[in-house]
This record gives sequence, C-alpha cells and structure tokens, in this order.
Amino acid sequence: MRRRTSVTVDGIDHGSSPFPAATRIGPFIFSSALSGRDADSGVLPDSVEKQAETAFENVRRVVTAAGASPEDIAKVVVFARDRAAVRAVLDGPWTALFPDPGSRPVRHTVEAEIPAHMHLQVEFVAVQEENTA
Repeated sequence: MRRRTSVTVDGIDHGSSPFPAATRIGPFIFSSALSGRDADSGVLPDSVEKQAETAFENVRRVVTAAGASPEDIAKVVVFARDRAAVRAVLDGPWTALFPDPGSRPVRHTVEAEIPAHMHLQVEFVAVQEENTA
C-alpha cells in the first residue's frame, strides 16, 4: 500500500525539478510553491493582480487533482517579492476561491526571495476527512 502519492497537474510543474505540484499522505495534501503561471498557456502575466488570480486558480486545480476541494484547505501561505503590493491584491482572488466568511482557511503572507519574474508563490495544506483519492 502506497503511503505517499504525488499529485500532478498538466501545466503546473517546476520545470526539470524532480518534485510534484503536491503530495498526498492519507487525508493530508501539501502543495509545493504554486506560481501565477497560466496552466493552459504557460504564460506568466506581468501584473501582480493577474498573477494572484492565476495562482489561486492553480491552487484550485491542484487541490481538485488531489481528489479534494477548496473547502478542504486549512492553511495558505503566500510568499511575496513585495509584501505590501501583493497583500493589496490578494483579497479578490481569496474571496473568489473561499466565498464563505464562516469557512475560510488561515492565510499568512511573507516577504521572500522568489524568482525575479514572479510577484508571488502560494502553498497550501489541505485535510480531507474521507480520502477518496
């Protein structure tokens, strides 16, 4: 019986790096750093707003590929090149993915050294009580 399972999504990867978009162990799903690169076109938008929107769409795609849903996400960490600029645009994509104010994950935004062409990267932890994957 396999304990850990890699989660892959077409268009969401780390180039030649040998690790998946996420990994699942039992009911737990841990993502790697997900960027704002569009999974369909491969394009990384220039604007911080569009990268934030696309990064949260990538979160949705990855958690769904793991057999869970955004409702199963417990924690989100946003790594930002410029924390103030990123925090200014996060709430729109955040509330689009997590519309119920009574059921949102926690979020922490930290300034970090990330690749120069990216404004942000997002990681999440999800817990799915019934493992259907």
